[in-house]
Amino acid sequence: MALLLSGLVGSVAGAQPSETSRVLRATRIDGDRQPTIDGQLDDPIWAEAHEADDFVERRPVQGAIPPVRTAFRVLFDREALYVGIRLEMAEGEEARAVELARDSLAIFSDDAVTVKVDVRHDHRNTVGFTVNSAGAQLDYIAIDNGRVFRREVDAVWESAVTEVPGAWIAEMRLPFTALGLADVVGERVVGLNITRDHNAARGTYDWAAMPVQLGAFSAQHYGDLLGLDDVETGRPLILLPYVLGGLREDDPTRFPSGTPWTVSAGMDARMRLAEDVWGELTALTDFAQVDLDTPQVNLDRFPLFFPERRPFFLNGLDVFTFGAEGQAQPFFTRRIGLDQDRSEVLIWGGAKAYGRVPLGGSNRLTFGVLDVLTDEDPITNYGVGRLRLDLGEASYIGAIATVRTPGDQRNDVTAGADFFVRAADGKLELSGFASGSFGPEDPSDDPDAPPPGIERGAAGRLAARYRGRVARAEISGLWVGPDFDPAVGFVRRQDTVQLDAELTLQRRTDAMGLENVDVIFRGAQLFDSTFDTHQGSRGGAEIALGWVSGWYAYARADYVEDVVFESFDLAGRTVQPGTYRGLQTFFGISRSDARNPYFSLDYDAVSSYFGGVRQTASASFGVTATRHVRLVLSGALSHLELPSYDPFFLWTANARLTVAPTTTLQLDAIFQVDAVAEVTGTLVRLRWRYLPGSDLFLVYRERRPYGDTRGDPDQALERRALLKLIFRFDALL
Repeated sequence: MALLLSGLVGSVAGAQPSETSRVLRATRIDGDRQPTIDGQLDDPIWAEAHEADDFVERRPVQGAIPPVRTAFRVLFDREALYVGIRLEMAEGEEARAVELARDSLAIFSDDAVTVKVDVRHDHRNTVGFTVNSAGAQLDYIAIDNGRVFRREVDAVWESAVTEVPGAWIAEMRLPFTALGLADVVGERVVGLNITRDHNAARGTYDWAAMPVQLGAFSAQHYGDLLGLDDVETGRPLILLPYVLGGLREDDPTRFPSGTPWTVSAGMDARMRLAEDVWGELTALTDFAQVDLDTPQVNLDRFPLFFPERRPFFLNGLDVFTFGAEGQAQPFFTRRIGLDQDRSEVLIWGGAKAYGRVPLGGSNRLTFGVLDVLTDEDPITNYGVGRLRLDLGEASYIGAIATVRTPGDQRNDVTAGADFFVRAADGKLELSGFASGSFGPEDPSDDPDAPPPGIERGAAGRLAARYRGRVARAEISGLWVGPDFDPAVGFVRRQDTVQLDAELTLQRRTDAMGLENVDVIFRGAQLFDSTFDTHQGSRGGAEIALGWVSGWYAYARADYVEDVVFESFDLAGRTVQPGTYRGLQTFFGISRSDARNPYFSLDYDAVSSYFGGVRQTASASFGVTATRHVRLVLSGALSHLELPSYDPFFLWTANARLTVAPTTTLQLDAIFQVDAVAEVTGTLVRLRWRYLPGSDLFLVYRERRPYGDTRGDPDQALERRALLKLIFRFDALL
């Protein structure tokens, strides 16, 4: 199998040369001539650096010359990259600077600039650093050219911006420790791109041109940054101790003597162990109590998926990623720290190591190992091992194994293999995985039954994706066996085969102010894992229109067939087994959040919703009063008619107020009403970044039942007040 894939990689991926002529040589800083990061670019050393200014428009008109000039220079010393960027504006134009919160995706709706670095020059992964004209920061990683995007990483870097007549200026200092730059002797080459988001023109401009259909993180199209020799990457050590205290009340019957105070402390540590090998430790890991999950309401019978947010598990994510995200993941770190009832449990500690070892040429061996101990009943150990042979600069074959050991009981084991192949032009990608889970069967109540054996399950997926300028297509097949149950993974649905196909035809035009017209055809078929029973199907078409001004509209119609094999509860009503067929239609219109105010309106109707009818109208409205205050209101109202029940309404409403006096201080207040679960939720969070990488959080959470569930003991009151202090310590050993 490995030989077959190696041959496929060689024929399809080739040598994977960089598809750009953009080359820039970084200028070394001699002595103590480092620039002051003040957004001025008036330090003498900047005048000695090479300037690059030949940007290309990606949108609204791919390949056009941008209407305004952007120019940048790159310096470096033994510890960091320095990037200085001048972004000119049209006459009379003012830079839009609304977003002040750190790590907000709304930053891209302002005037913003991003430095994208392909650190290992593998034409696959990106470390990104964005700053807008207000000085707000966002950092992220994009894996496999954007297949996985995570902004929960939290690097320490410096930036400053200023606005001068006719332009605004951004100045950045990016430590090599923040980049994760390997400790390599001699000169190295890294991939580099600079992307500008220009609000007034609704434009995006790149130094190294990237085809719009390949997305914003097509690393094989980045330029080359040369000259980085004799840098002091050394052995960076990062310590992140935290203390957390608070008042917590869940179920009052658990604490008859009163509401308890809780106090905890812990620490994460990260250090380079070898050239491109990192080690990490965690002790008493925080379960991200201060992070904000996007509210979701479940109107179906399958579980919801929430992404990982804890830093210890996010670092090295490009190594450990495996499976079909949100569908069948043999390894999903968010399962660690949850018991069988999905309740939080203490993580005593953990360790992991991951990195890359060169094998000659552009091939390398990527590996990762992880071990975590949790305070479950009994105490449980989680172990993960990952190997990946990187072939060329964009393809790999790999394997993974996970082990869950609950005390002295028998292990739950999952193992699998995967591959990824990308053609030299980046348009064609082939990927797949196969995985098996092995665990002890549940004991029988029959005393005469034989002792439990081993339960075996399997899952796999094959997918192909083509992204041309006019036509884009994707086909995939996902197979999940009835007993596939990875103890350290996520499975949305067992005993199923899902076949998906999608074709998108895009016409980019400027007629009537349009930017693009998309026509999309989709189809899916579902069977049980033996192909004996049909589980459902979906097929339809959509047309979507996007205007340069920021307006967007779509209309979609699908024929849907859903087969329910077991009854389940839906908002207090029972849905009976059966086959349900009907038409589902969608309509929507929105105005981009690059404009103020912004909004969206959507309507969804299903003519056979489990034998009845469902109509849902949803809307959101956002307004920025000043750059310091934003209010976002959203909600959805559903009218449902189910067999044997009177028609009824379900609704949810959300309000979020964000107050950001500075780029280091932010207050979020969120209020939610969920008429499906009949609960209200309140969350207020204050975040103060008092030092680079160091935060103080004050959080109040409350969850209350209302209506018929007010006196239901299963709907327990939740009330928490938390204070969390994180201090970051960096050293170079």
